[in-house]
Amino acid sequence: ISPNHHQALTCTLGAMRAGVAVAPVHTTDDTRAKAAFLGEVRPDWIFYHSSMAADMRAIQPELSPAPRWVCLDDAGLGDPALDDLLTSEADTTADWGDVYGNPEHPVYIRKTSGTTGAPKLLINDVGSFAVVHTAVRHKLDCRGCDPVCLVAAPLSHAAGVHAFSMLTLGATLVLLPEFDASEVLRCIERCRVTHTWLPPTALYLLLSSPDLHEHDHSSLRSIVLGAAAVSPARLREAVDTFGPIIAVNYAQIEGGF
Repeated sequence: ISPNHHQALTCTLGAMRAGVAVAPVHTTDDTRAKAAFLGEVRPDWIFYHSSMAADMRAIQPELSPAPRWVCLDDAGLGDPALDDLLTSEADTTADWGDVYGNPEHPVYIRKTSGTTGAPKLLINDVGSFAVVHTAVRHKLDCRGCDPVCLVAAPLSHAAGVHAFSMLTLGATLVLLPEFDASEVLRCIERCRVTHTWLPPTALYLLLSSPDLHEHDHSSLRSIVLGAAAVSPARLREAVDTFGPIIAVNYAQIEGGF
């Protein structure tokens, strides 16, 4: 439960490597929705960012059996910080998860969109997760460049899946805790960003930003749009502005993306 933060990414990848199923929680959900989701998942561990401490304090009494709580970036609610936990348990040994074996092993737990009723839990297994990343990476043009992926939308949503696929291509990830059009444009120029995933609303904010033409965006190789329908007029405007590098992604969580 975290905004885009390097420790959240570290936890996610580490848990998957250890053979643990990961359930990302959307920070923008209200406290009741977070509690309902966690109540269904029944997690053994909860890793949270300190900005989520108030929500965690409200949710804590509702979870049974009680999970272990770890704060990603600080001491949080008196819970150990991730760095302290890693230091205190540095001598602990454990078998690695079987990352190449059982394709039916659960790896990612999310909820559906709820467009046809209340959101439902969905478990992606190793097989479906691998197929998604294999398909996505074939569509991402990284030839002749050092890929740099800007993650400006939540890691807990499709931007996270896109980022994982970029990692398999050796990309550097640049994480922004929240979307800000001016900061995104500065990051694209400063970090020579080549790839990003955005919802259409974020693209519209970029196109409407007064800073749009103040920054160099020639490094961009791919902008993938998803999560909502795209206005044809704004899509044409985006192609005129950034070039023929826009891809509209249609998918469903049941398929892994």
